[in-house]
Amino acid sequence: MRLGSGRHGDASAEQSARDVYASGSRMAVKRMAGSVEVLGRYSNLSDQGERLRYLLEIVPEGRNELDVRPPKQAQRRLSLGEIDRLKRSYQAGVTLKNLAHDFDIHRTTAAELLKRAGIPRRRKGLSDDQLEQAIRKYEAGDSTATIGASLGFSAETVRTTLMRQGIQIRKRRGWT
Repeated sequence: MRLGSGRHGDASAEQSARDVYASGSRMAVKRMAGSVEVLGRYSNLSDQGERLRYLLEIVPEGRNELDVRPPKQAQRRLSLGEIDRLKRSYQAGVTLKNLAHDFDIHRTTAAELLKRAGIPRRRKGLSDDQLEQAIRKYEAGDSTATIGASLGFSAETVRTTLMRQGIQIRKRRGWT
């Protein structure tokens, strides 16, 4: 099907072209020496060709200058000296989160570097005093969320710690 001249300034043609584009019509479009050949599944597409011509005119020729892909993450490789400094800092008590920020790497990268160096991870958890306090509060009826907020931990950390201590966890309110 060869297309005739289109109504380029017509608002209804522009809206129709947008409708065709938004509907995701499955058609193969080939550019051939100034004309457009449209191969489709349906033969009675009324002004479908006109809509496609409009779309082809508003799409720039060649490669699109705008790259819509997200930028690639820059890979940060630490030197041997930096890795040594990272290990010493961790052993001195600096958290993984702070190390990651200081060395401009991801937290899991810092953890992996420490693992490769044979340095065991510190597990952040409730101290003995905090555990006793959490058990008292939970048995008094406080929620794990309330306890966690007061001690600086997540509700899940409090819940799993209580479960490890053999404390029976109550069902959540509203849950059957």
